[in-house]
Amino acid sequence: MRRPMPNLMVASAREIASCGRWADDIFDCTPEGVDHPHRDKVLHLPPTGGNSHKWSPEDLDVIVELAEGCLDKNRRVIIHCGRGVSRSTCAAAAVLLHRGVTSDVDDAVARARNPERQPVATALASLRSWWVGRESNRRQGTLC
Repeated sequence: MRRPMPNLMVASAREIASCGRWADDIFDCTPEGVDHPHRDKVLHLPPTGGNSHKWSPEDLDVIVELAEGCLDKNRRVIIHCGRGVSRSTCAAAAVLLHRGVTSDVDDAVARARNPERQPVATALASLRSWWVGRESNRRQGTLC
Protein backbone atom coordinates (compact mmCIF):
# COMPACT_ATOMS: atom_id res chain seq x y z
CA MET A 1 0.00 0.00 0.00
CA ARG A 2 1.31 3.43 -0.91
CA ARG A 3 -0.10 6.90 -0.24
CA PRO A 4 0.95 9.42 -2.88
CA MET A 5 -1.27 12.04 -1.15
CA PRO A 6 -2.86 12.06 2.34
CA ASN A 7 -6.28 10.86 1.16
CA LEU A 8 -5.19 8.77 -1.82
CA MET A 9 -3.82 5.23 -1.61
CA VAL A 10 -2.69 2.65 -4.17
CA ALA A 11 -3.19 -1.01 -3.26
CA SER A 12 -3.38 -4.52 -4.65
CA ALA A 13 -6.60 -6.53 -4.69
CA ARG A 14 -5.25 -8.66 -1.84
CA GLU A 15 -4.52 -5.59 0.32
CA ILE A 16 -8.09 -4.26 0.03
CA ALA A 17 -9.34 -6.75 2.62
CA SER A 18 -7.08 -5.16 5.26
CA CYS A 19 -6.96 -1.51 4.21
CA GLY A 20 -10.47 -1.13 2.80
CA ARG A 21 -11.90 0.07 6.11
CA TRP A 22 -9.70 3.19 5.80
CA ALA A 23 -11.35 4.21 2.52
CA ASP A 24 -14.55 6.07 1.83
CA ASP A 25 -14.33 5.13 -1.86
CA ILE A 26 -12.54 2.27 -3.62
CA PHE A 27 -11.79 2.40 -7.34
CA ASP A 28 -11.40 -1.17 -8.63
CA CYS A 29 -9.29 -1.06 -11.80
CA THR A 30 -9.26 -4.80 -12.46
CA PRO A 31 -10.82 -5.99 -15.72
CA GLU A 32 -13.21 -8.41 -13.99
CA GLY A 33 -13.88 -6.69 -10.66
CA VAL A 34 -12.78 -8.14 -7.34
CA ASP A 35 -15.07 -9.56 -4.71
CA HIS A 36 -14.07 -8.38 -1.24
CA PRO A 37 -15.75 -7.30 2.01
CA HIS A 38 -15.94 -3.61 1.07
CA ARG A 39 -18.10 -3.91 -2.08
CA ASP A 40 -20.43 -1.15 -0.83
CA LYS A 41 -17.59 1.36 -1.34
CA VAL A 42 -16.45 0.10 -4.75
CA LEU A 43 -16.71 1.67 -8.16
CA HIS A 44 -15.51 -0.70 -10.89
CA LEU A 45 -13.40 1.24 -13.42
CA PRO A 46 -11.64 -1.24 -15.72
CA PRO A 47 -9.35 -0.09 -18.53
CA THR A 48 -11.07 -0.06 -21.92
CA GLY A 49 -8.02 0.70 -24.05
CA GLY A 50 -7.76 -2.67 -25.76
CA ASN A 51 -6.01 -4.80 -23.16
CA SER A 52 -6.06 -5.17 -19.41
CA HIS A 53 -3.29 -2.59 -18.82
CA LYS A 54 -4.07 0.04 -21.44
CA TRP A 55 -6.06 3.03 -20.27
CA SER A 56 -8.01 5.00 -22.85
CA PRO A 57 -7.88 8.78 -22.41
CA GLU A 58 -11.58 8.66 -21.50
CA ASP A 59 -10.87 6.09 -18.76
CA LEU A 60 -8.31 8.34 -17.10
CA ASP A 61 -10.55 11.39 -17.52
CA VAL A 62 -13.33 9.57 -15.65
CA ILE A 63 -10.97 8.46 -12.88
CA VAL A 64 -9.53 11.93 -12.29
CA GLU A 65 -12.99 13.52 -12.32
CA LEU A 66 -14.33 11.00 -9.80
CA ALA A 67 -11.23 11.23 -7.62
CA GLU A 68 -11.36 15.02 -7.76
CA GLY A 69 -14.93 15.00 -6.46
CA CYS A 70 -14.05 12.62 -3.64
CA LEU A 71 -10.80 14.30 -2.62
CA ASP A 72 -12.38 17.76 -2.70
CA LYS A 73 -14.86 16.48 -0.09
CA ASN A 74 -11.93 15.18 2.01
CA ARG A 75 -12.94 11.58 1.26
CA ARG A 76 -10.30 8.85 1.38
CA VAL A 77 -9.80 7.02 -1.92
CA ILE A 78 -8.05 3.74 -2.65
CA ILE A 79 -7.25 2.91 -6.26
CA HIS A 80 -6.51 -0.78 -6.67
CA CYS A 81 -5.76 -3.32 -9.34
CA GLY A 82 -4.64 -6.93 -9.20
CA ARG A 83 -1.09 -6.43 -7.94
CA GLY A 84 -1.15 -2.70 -7.14
CA VAL A 85 1.59 -2.07 -9.67
CA SER A 86 0.45 -0.91 -13.12
CA ARG A 87 -3.20 0.07 -13.55
CA SER A 88 -3.63 1.53 -10.06
CA THR A 89 -0.27 3.30 -10.08
CA CYS A 90 -0.94 4.94 -13.43
CA ALA A 91 -4.48 5.91 -12.40
CA ALA A 92 -3.18 7.48 -9.18
CA ALA A 93 -0.41 9.22 -11.14
CA ALA A 94 -3.10 10.70 -13.40
CA VAL A 95 -4.85 12.07 -10.31
CA LEU A 96 -1.58 13.62 -9.10
CA LEU A 97 -1.01 15.22 -12.50
CA HIS A 98 -4.59 16.48 -12.72
CA ARG A 99 -4.44 17.99 -9.21
CA GLY A 100 -1.15 19.75 -9.97
CA VAL A 101 0.87 17.85 -7.38
CA THR A 102 3.41 17.46 -10.18
CA SER A 103 3.45 18.16 -13.90
CA ASP A 104 5.94 15.41 -14.76
CA VAL A 105 4.68 11.91 -15.59
CA ASP A 106 7.80 10.18 -14.26
CA ASP A 107 7.56 12.07 -10.97
CA ALA A 108 3.85 11.27 -10.64
CA VAL A 109 4.51 7.57 -11.23
CA ALA A 110 7.41 7.60 -8.76
CA ARG A 111 5.18 9.16 -6.11
CA ALA A 112 2.37 6.66 -6.70
CA ARG A 113 4.23 3.39 -7.30
CA ASN A 114 5.61 0.75 -5.02
CA PRO A 115 9.35 1.52 -5.10
CA GLU A 116 10.12 -2.17 -5.59
CA ARG A 117 8.02 -2.55 -8.75
CA GLN A 118 7.75 -0.79 -12.08
CA PRO A 119 4.42 -0.49 -13.95
CA VAL A 120 4.22 -2.29 -17.30
CA ALA A 121 5.08 -0.33 -20.44
CA THR A 122 1.50 -0.44 -21.80
CA ALA A 123 0.06 1.29 -18.72
CA LEU A 124 2.85 3.89 -18.70
CA ALA A 125 2.43 4.60 -22.41
CA SER A 126 -1.31 5.17 -22.01
CA LEU A 127 -0.69 7.53 -19.06
CA ARG A 128 1.92 9.49 -21.06
CA SER A 129 -0.37 9.72 -24.08
CA TRP A 130 -3.27 10.94 -21.91
CA TRP A 131 -1.10 13.60 -20.26
CA VAL A 132 0.35 14.84 -23.56
CA GLY A 133 -3.19 15.15 -24.93
CA ARG A 134 -4.42 17.04 -21.86
CA GLU A 135 -1.47 19.40 -21.92
CA SER A 136 -1.98 20.03 -25.64
CA ASN A 137 -5.68 20.76 -25.07
CA ARG A 138 -4.85 23.04 -22.14
CA ARG A 139 -2.38 25.04 -24.24
CA GLN A 140 -4.99 25.36 -26.98
CA GLY A 141 -7.55 26.54 -24.44
CA THR A 142 -9.95 23.60 -24.85
CA LEU A 143 -9.48 22.27 -21.30
CA CYS A 144 -10.18 24.16 -18.11
